[in-house]
Amino acid sequence: MKLTKILICLLIFWTGTLSASPYFSFKKYQVEDGLSHNTVWCALQDSYGFIWLGTSDGLNRYDGRGNKVYRNVLNEKFSLENNFVEALIEVDKNLWVGTNSGLYIYDRDTDRFSYFDKTTQYNVYISSEIKKIIKTENGLIWIATLGQGFFIYDPKTEVLTQNSVQTSFVWDLCQSADRKRVYISSLQEGLLCFDENGKFLRTYEISLDINASDSYKVNCIQNIDGDIWIGAGSNLLSRLDERTEAIDNYSGSAFNFGAVHCLLKYTDKELLVGTDNGLYLFDQNTNTFQRADNPADPRSLSDQTINGMMWDAEGLFGC
Repeated sequence: MKLTKILICLLIFWTGTLSASPYFSFKKYQVEDGLSHNTVWCALQDSYGFIWLGTSDGLNRYDGRGNKVYRNVLNEKFSLENNFVEALIEVDKNLWVGTNSGLYIYDRDTDRFSYFDKTTQYNVYISSEIKKIIKTENGLIWIATLGQGFFIYDPKTEVLTQNSVQTSFVWDLCQSADRKRVYISSLQEGLLCFDENGKFLRTYEISLDINASDSYKVNCIQNIDGDIWIGAGSNLLSRLDERTEAIDNYSGSAFNFGAVHCLLKYTDKELLVGTDNGLYLFDQNTNTFQRADNPADPRSLSDQTINGMMWDAEGLFGC
């Protein structure tokens, strides 16, 4: 798996229309500014306004002025035991922290971490690399792992269940527009659909070749305005229409941008597409891609791989 060597894009300075200026420019926040590591895997702005950054060497809390780093501290049982942080979610004001080996809960009141030690009825605990955590409309917490499939935790009953039947390697999760289904991206089995309680419904194969026997690896999925947008294989963006269950594919092979790692709504008809090779705008009216960063510009990205994006209170934030 390729690691990002770079970038926190804290703010987009570009505010005009794309026709007025062809590229975005970025303000960067890196190790020399106080970040624990330049490889950032995930970002979250919590309900208090803090921006949390999961890196390859520690969890960072940025308040707009300074940065606090949480790492493992030898012989300190309430410190974060694993420094490789890949997934974050805020649940009831506390932070759930997914690492490359298990799950931890950050208690905001005590400023302490605890290991999530719940097990299934078969005494299985979450020990694998965690790629994504979401909380669904019915209050269940879904946890995607590489190696153990996915887990569902019910905070009310404190029951943990595991599903690795359809796939053991889950890369991403998202809810449907009506909040009644959950989509799961897999390594080889395409896009999987479950009901809100975890019952398997169906599989969608994602491929440019209608005669292909195997689906592409699904790298990321995002519900945007009622459609499920999918980054799959290499140079491929797809859209699942939930009403018709039809899948449209859009090839980016002309740009050779590699895997699509993240997606974000930009305007009503434009998506931001984060890839192995830069940032792109996808126009839904013309079904075309346009490069949004300029590798030759020192104000642009320091590295071209973009692992994630979100809107914070000030502008676009990428990692």
